[in-house]
Amino acid sequence: MNSAQHIFWLVLLLLVALLVWFVIPSQPKLPTVKEVVKAKEAEVDEIIEQLPNLLNKDGSAIVLDAPQFIGRDNLDRSWKVSAARAFQKRGEAVMNLEQVHVSATSNDDIEVFRVDSPSGIFDDAQNKLIFSNGFSAYVEELNVVGKEAFYNLKNQTIAGRELIVNGKEGRMLSDSFDVDLINNKARLEGNIQMVIILDKKTP
Repeated sequence: MNSAQHIFWLVLLLLVALLVWFVIPSQPKLPTVKEVVKAKEAEVDEIIEQLPNLLNKDGSAIVLDAPQFIGRDNLDRSWKVSAARAFQKRGEAVMNLEQVHVSATSNDDIEVFRVDSPSGIFDDAQNKLIFSNGFSAYVEELNVVGKEAFYNLKNQTIAGRELIVNGKEGRMLSDSFDVDLINNKARLEGNIQMVIILDKKTP
């Protein structure tokens, strides 16, 4: 190969190299791990900000499905509040519950009291429940129904109005009531009525 041919091939290779450089785009720079993590964190923050709107169309409340709240009373006995759904405004401890069930146990984890209600207002910070749409309860083999009740889970007291108590020995009605479940005390007031079922004597 003479010098002229050598120069020709060098020039041709140079032209091909320049053509490849201008025609083929350069590969994009890959992001660093730090950049990837930062982008993911931004995505998570955006999702968190949108949660109220995703869970509730008007964005006013967070909707919780099948929530459960567990605590202990002044005697260190456990209680549990569960519901079908809960509606809670952002930043607030008070929430509205649907299909409420409450269970309180003894120190031996035996259920000693339970309450069911179609709805209730629960203060998670104060451990208090309000039933304003009727309730039914069971305690010491007594079936209890009432119209309204205020239940303090911490000191296990419940007070309300329009109470009906049914038991093996009879039935009792009153306009208002106040019950202390820890000390096993109950006070009934206003238009109290009582029906006693006498034992049938064997002839």
